[in-house]
Amino acid sequence: MKLGMSYFGNRYVECTQQHLRKMKEMGASYVVFTFSENDFFYYKHTMQELFDVAHQMGLEVWADPWAIGGVFGGEAFSKFLLDNLDVWQVRNDGEKVPHVCLNSAKFKEFLKKLVDSIASSKADYIFWDEPHWYIPKWDDAKDESLWACRCERCQNLFEKEYGYAMPEIANDDVVRFKENSALSFFEEMTKYAKEKGLKNAVCFLPIEDDKSISIPYEKVASLDTIDVIGSDPYWYIFGKSVDDFVKPVTERMIKIGRKYSKEVQMWFQGYKVPGNKEEEMKRAVETMYNLGVRNVTVWSYNGASHMSSLRSDNPKKVNDILEEIFRDFSKR
Repeated sequence: MKLGMSYFGNRYVECTQQHLRKMKEMGASYVVFTFSENDFFYYKHTMQELFDVAHQMGLEVWADPWAIGGVFGGEAFSKFLLDNLDVWQVRNDGEKVPHVCLNSAKFKEFLKKLVDSIASSKADYIFWDEPHWYIPKWDDAKDESLWACRCERCQNLFEKEYGYAMPEIANDDVVRFKENSALSFFEEMTKYAKEKGLKNAVCFLPIEDDKSISIPYEKVASLDTIDVIGSDPYWYIFGKSVDDFVKPVTERMIKIGRKYSKEVQMWFQGYKVPGNKEEEMKRAVETMYNLGVRNVTVWSYNGASHMSSLRSDNPKKVNDILEEIFRDFSKR
């Protein structure tokens, strides 16, 4: 049973060393370090030092391009977006939104430099976290019929491919165009990462209707350059139960994983856990395990107690249960 924890919010080597030692003692086999644009610009060599410490303890290192360009999950700001207003996605109402267009060659080149940094720091995996196009409700848009990207770049590519102007109201061709653009993006980026010696893992958003984010899960999973696929059915924040959410999402990932011979990694929620519901974490991991998953990860270390916006109602209780989970499942 492989067990992992995400880790962020601290870049002191000595302090990180103590935390990693605790993870190892609990039974963790790998750590998922967030690798934000802030890390890329200001902590590049520090990240290598942290990766070295993890490896010295026998932990695998997974690097997460956290919130890069606003098209991956994460609570971090994007310098690239601030410096490159010309590559923002454009909604069908003409408004620019702070998410990079996946058809931007400039963004791909920037991301390759970030991959270079992760590879040179000797990470084992690059973890592509929740890739997505613009999602209206995530940006507090009241009109959920809004969509992106309809920038000049995308309009030109669409018309060249389909022979007519890109419509303002999304149709099947628009959905297909966005899916193909996302697939092309991942073909290029995961191939580049693989050439640099990294393994590729992708975490798909646990959304039933793929059209809402236009990432073709199965097509991406089928890529030879992808080693691990998975999802993060965080039932607390979606207001659902373990049975109603964790089980079907896990079953879907297992089905795709078997179809394309990919290892399946599932995430469970250890942040923003409501009081008196902490025990549900055990049920979630047990559900994943019973369905056949042998790679499970929690977001995040110590229940994200250091980050007030993600902190659980009772961080100590969450952490105590996380220790129970890791000590139990690491022996299975």
